[in-house]
Amino acid sequence: MATKLTVEIARCSVLVVRSARPAVGAEVLTRSSLEAASIVWWLFEPGLTARQRVCRMQLLRRNNAKELGTAVQAVGGDPSSGNWETIDSVEAYGNELGLKPFGNKGDELEGEVRLGYTARVKRLTDDIGFQGGYNLYSGVAHAELAGLWRLLSEVGTLEDGTPIYNAVPDTRATLSVVQGNLFAMMGCMTRIVCLFGWTAPGAAEEVGAWIKYVNCELSRLDDIMR
Repeated sequence: MATKLTVEIARCSVLVVRSARPAVGAEVLTRSSLEAASIVWWLFEPGLTARQRVCRMQLLRRNNAKELGTAVQAVGGDPSSGNWETIDSVEAYGNELGLKPFGNKGDELEGEVRLGYTARVKRLTDDIGFQGGYNLYSGVAHAELAGLWRLLSEVGTLEDGTPIYNAVPDTRATLSVVQGNLFAMMGCMTRIVCLFGWTAPGAAEEVGAWIKYVNCELSRLDDIMR
């Protein structure tokens, strides 16, 4: 789901990436894309056991249940009345699997610790070579002064000489968000390909080769499921 979300965000970005438009909309979208990709990057980290991956997924599910419950309460609803997961249901599922109880207020399970949003994305961006991008785009999304000023340039002056500022196109910023979206999608696919052993035989370093190989594998699995 997270991988599909990165792809969908890329499709949305196409609609706002224009050379004559400021990069603000695309930057906000790319920030979300990196967050979605960081989930895949963390869950499919190499070297983990199946149990560790289950624990990480449980940590995500419990936090999701907590955040959703808070949102439902904020609009006057009852978190226990819907068909969504609750903290109790997630913990009950963990008991069925024989997992130990959650620790650290629900952020630790059998030695696995849920990373916060910023820390999780930082691990992704550090690994893929897109350092700082998330911080810059968060500044825009949160309307931090630094984020706002970065998008503004002087476009004229008033009669008394007072400068007029407005959001203006920035080719470097636009290219950067396109790169960020690409990194997010390729990061997801890299983790998936490596976890399932779908690298193309004899051509593991060639992106085009393993994309073609993955497509063949997905088609084969689709035929089996029919």
